[in-house]
Amino acid sequence: MCGRTACTLGPDELCKACSTQIVTSDGKKQYQAPQWQDHPGNYSYTPSCNMAPSRFTPVMISEHHVRGTKRAIEGEGLSPQYVIHPMMWGLIPPYYKGSSRTGHGYSTTNCRYEGIEEKKTYKPSLTKGQRCVVLCDGFYEWQTTKGDKNKQPYFIHAPQPEGVEIWNRESWDKPDVWSEEEGWK
Repeated sequence: MCGRTACTLGPDELCKACSTQIVTSDGKKQYQAPQWQDHPGNYSYTPSCNMAPSRFTPVMISEHHVRGTKRAIEGEGLSPQYVIHPMMWGLIPPYYKGSSRTGHGYSTTNCRYEGIEEKKTYKPSLTKGQRCVVLCDGFYEWQTTKGDKNKQPYFIHAPQPEGVEIWNRESWDKPDVWSEEEGWK
């Protein structure tokens, strides 16, 4: 379970990177970038290579979670629509009634898959379909070596095309990295 992530893309870049392929009314396939929506409480997202729990980080959610709308879903003629929205990393337990978003005193940044359906902290959100995709460039895992108290961080990320280095923005930050026909390159 990771304790830190890296998310260095700005809002426009994140939207393009998370584009999904849709089928238009004339049967043509194209990529559509989700919309960015600011947090209603004026909390902002700031790109960083060191995102800690309780920071506001971008997540992708279904538009009906934000707008309260119920649209037809795929198979009924419309593709699902997504929104990228900054949210605080961590879950506020459904039974917590305090005014501070972090005042509940529980560690809710990670949950083991094996117990998610039984824990009263996570089960209500799961059964209501309140899920999101946490967006990041990668995450950190720490390893301690024998006899040493220091921890070594390792950055875990998806493989990239040849010549693209995730930590070197100049290797991928080009004006033609996204198009409706091909999506994010």
